[in-house]
Amino acid sequence: MSVASNPYGPNPSDFLSNVNKFEVIESTLREGEQFANAFFTTEKKIEIAKALDDFGVDYIELTSPVASEQSRRDCEAICKLGLKAKY
Repeated sequence: MSVASNPYGPNPSDFLSNVNKFEVIESTLREGEQFANAFFTTEKKIEIAKALDDFGVDYIELTSPVASEQSRRDCEAICKLGLKAKY
């Protein structure tokens, strides 16, 4: 019986040596409404965006503003918040 080799080399911590370069891309506001009966109000989207920003997420994915007039208004409202995260 052979022993499987470690795919990260002899020292797995070397694989994560660039962890300070990782960025978090969060898609709840884009993907979260893709399920039947799922709907976030503008107020809930703002609450979620603020919480994600407070957590330190680097990027927040939003529904495309061309998807609907409401999506455009929601994107504008979130963009006006002045969050640190990019969207």
